Formats: sequence, C-alpha cells, structure tokens
Amino acid sequence: MPMSPFKTFPVGIRAWIPVLFLSAACAAAIAAGHDGRRAWQMMLLALPVLLWLCWPVVGPAWRRVRAVVAFAALAGFLVDGALRAFLQHQYQAAPDSTLVLGAMANTSPRESLEYLSSQLPAMTAALLALLTALTLTGVAIHRAARAPVALSRPARLVLVGLLALCALAHLSKPWRRHHPLLFWPAWTQQVLDLRTAWGDQQLQRAR
Repeated sequence: MPMSPFKTFPVGIRAWIPVLFLSAACAAAIAAGHDGRRAWQMMLLALPVLLWLCWPVVGPAWRRVRAVVAFAALAGFLVDGALRAFLQHQYQAAPDSTLVLGAMANTSPRESLEYLSSQLPAMTAALLALLTALTLTGVAIHRAARAPVALSRPARLVLVGLLALCALAHLSKPWRRHHPLLFWPAWTQQVLDLRTAWGDQQLQRAR
C-alpha cells in the first residue's frame, strides 16, 4: 500500500497541515467575497475557530463539539465567500445592496427556483468546487482533531494574545455583523421585512 504523502513530514509539522489548509481555504473564500480592509476584518472574525483547533482539548465529547462548531463556522465563511463572489460577478453588487435586497423581496419561491434552474449550467463548476472545499474542510477538521498540535507554553501565550485581539473584532458591532453566521440570518430578515412592507403598501393602495 503506498504511503500517504503527509506521512513523509515530521509529526510536529504534520499536525499543522490540516490547520494550515483550513486557514488557506478560509482566506481564499474571504478574499473572493471581500476587498481590502474588510477582508482583514473577516479574517480576524474567522481566526478564533482556527486557533481553537490548535488548542489541546481533553475528552472525545468536547472534541466532537469543537469539530461540529468549527465546521459550521468555517463552512459559513466558505459559502459566504462563494455567494458574494457570485453576486459580484453577475451583478456587481453586495448581498445587502438595495439591488439584491429588492430583487429577493420581489421574487417568489417559484421564480427563485426557475432562476436557479436557468443558472445551474453556469454554476455547476462553482458548486462542485464549493462542495469539494466543504468536504475537504470536514476531512481537515477531523484530522486536526485526531492529531492535535503540540503547543509549548510560549505558543499558548501567543494564542491567548491572538484570541484577545480577535475578541476586540467580535466586540465591534460594525465588524461582527459581517460574520456569516450573523449576517445571513439578518439578511434573510431584511428581505422578509422589505417584502412585508411592500405588501402593506399594496394593501393600503387597494383600499
């Protein structure tokens, strides 16, 4: 049986490979969906999950919890980057722009399905790439949980310092609201509120 290429690395380096892969995938997704300073802000929002994967966790139950939370968070960044890149490519607009919000509020579920069906051929490659990235993310998180990184005391102090820096990013509401796990539920509510407001206006005009 051929030896895995990862086994040619020393154990200490091998343990970092999943975390480095996850960091690169997350950074690529953020760069695809955000520009300039906002991209750096998003990286600070994503960093706590990546740092958590480096921190030794005792007990299989807590490791499973960490794996689930890490996958949900990192998958959020991957999907967020893909959606933003698609909207920017197709419409040169952000998801919270008036154009996108208005279009979504004015579109029925049936029309949304018809639109997705019409765009499916062009989106196939992108969807396959996203599914591949999500699958590899799950595998990397699983490997990171099985082979935790050995951290010295100075390294742990550095991680604590980075977590403190990330905490400042999460305390800032203008930054925090762009976190995918917060942004998209709020975005959905914006669409629903806009649709309701338009419905109320139509009822008032009909009277």
